[in-house]
Amino acid sequence: MPTEQEIAIAQDLLQKHFDLTKEELPENNFVSLEELQVALSKLLLQLLKEGKIERILQGMYRIDVSESKFKQVMLAYDNLESTALALSQLVIERELQKVHWRMKYQQK
Repeated sequence: MPTEQEIAIAQDLLQKHFDLTKEELPENNFVSLEELQVALSKLLLQLLKEGKIERILQGMYRIDVSESKFKQVMLAYDNLESTALALSQLVIERELQKVHWRMKYQQK
């Protein structure tokens, strides 16, 4: 279970990697992973509805989400809500991996 500090760092990374404005992902201090995932899922759903797949792809590239996992998710679901939720899980999982490694090697 990630700490509040790890969640905050992940949120900062998400804002940077997706080039988000404060309106798109407000600077809430998310205290739970679920809150962050809901907010990210809503954002991804909006981008999918608006057809801004290129922006999603750029974010995935910056985050370093596996292309095969991304394609798997995009093909696996028949509605945008489920797709957005699954994409948010991929993104958060990857960001938390990076946060974990950064924190581990900064302590040394």
